[in-house]
Amino acid sequence: KYAALLKRYPDSDKRDEILFRMGIEAVKEDSLDRGMQIFSRLIKTYSDTLLTENALYQLGMIHFNKGNFTAADSLFGIYSEKFPQGRFLPEIYFYRSRIALLQKDYDREFSFLTKLEHRFYFSPWADSARVYLGEFYLRKKAYSKALQFYRAALVEDSLNVWAASLGIGQKKNSYRKIFLAGLAKAYESLKQYKKAKFYYYKYGREYRDVKDRVFVFSALARIAEKEKRPSRAVEYLSQLVKTLPSDSTAEKLGCLYFRLGKYSDAIEAFKQALILSRSEAKKISLNARIIVSLLRQGKIPQADVRIQIFSRSFKKSPQFKEAMAEFALEKGLAYQKDKDFEKALKFFRMVVDKYKKTNYAPQAELEVGRTYLITNKVDKALDILTCLLYTSDAADELDGVDLGGRRII
Repeated sequence: KYAALLKRYPDSDKRDEILFRMGIEAVKEDSLDRGMQIFSRLIKTYSDTLLTENALYQLGMIHFNKGNFTAADSLFGIYSEKFPQGRFLPEIYFYRSRIALLQKDYDREFSFLTKLEHRFYFSPWADSARVYLGEFYLRKKAYSKALQFYRAALVEDSLNVWAASLGIGQKKNSYRKIFLAGLAKAYESLKQYKKAKFYYYKYGREYRDVKDRVFVFSALARIAEKEKRPSRAVEYLSQLVKTLPSDSTAEKLGCLYFRLGKYSDAIEAFKQALILSRSEAKKISLNARIIVSLLRQGKIPQADVRIQIFSRSFKKSPQFKEAMAEFALEKGLAYQKDKDFEKALKFFRMVVDKYKKTNYAPQAELEVGRTYLITNKVDKALDILTCLLYTSDAADELDGVDLGGRRII
């Protein structure tokens, strides 16, 4: 209908408004390319009207929603220069911060978030920015700043809710759930486990959805493990698996057993996760964990059966070579532990030669040198270990080995 109006009244003084309405309708109908054309035309033809500001913002948002982030950021930058007091600046600062995050330009992300919070403190967009500011501090491992930030944010959020309940303040979205979780994470990262547990418990009392319970029990188990209380960690995760069985909770329990060296228990947990999983990538990972757990127990024949099935099932997967390299390395370590050094060397060399582009190749090469040391083939060992000293991938591993082949802790 707006196109018809333009044809009927080509000289109308409302022509810019008609074009704007046409652009909005195009966006509503998901005709983003047409919307881009209309708003671009409006901006070029009517650069000084009141609707130009809105059209420039709309054009930037179309590019943002299409994933054209560089173009969107450029248009938002033009808007900021042209309209330094513009009414869409809060939104623009917010979206430019998201673009910076996607581009991994974290300093720029922080700049836009803080600018938004300081300049437009009472805007709902500033409230959203605070959520991402807290995440920024945690991501940058600025845990003390995160702690200070989340404590202040929780107080302010509570005051906003209280004021709105009395009718003396504007009703805003509450971000208490996010801030409470962030505060607990900050305390945990600072190793203030008593306070971290207090806030995880508090979160658990206030929010009782399935995902919330998984979040709390997983965190408590993680803290128990850090506090050297593995039985309590197992208790938390076992309870979680019993009450809320899922592939992710069973996998968490399996990984905990694995870290504790309880490989039989790990296998049972991984098997349960495998039954519950629908993800192909997760199935590959779980099958691999089961095989490695068998090898850690020295159950090579049982592992070999599973490796054959794994090869037939997942040969085309991008993860296949990494997994096969890990199996070969673990098999070599199992033979090394049994003092069958010839077979150990065979599998270490297989990783170095056949899977040399995987993450396991440096460690396998190191194990070749270590095996030579153990078997008193010192010259061969020194040749390998000397070369490894000049490769960054293995340097850290070598820091833990002396010439007697013993691990230095």
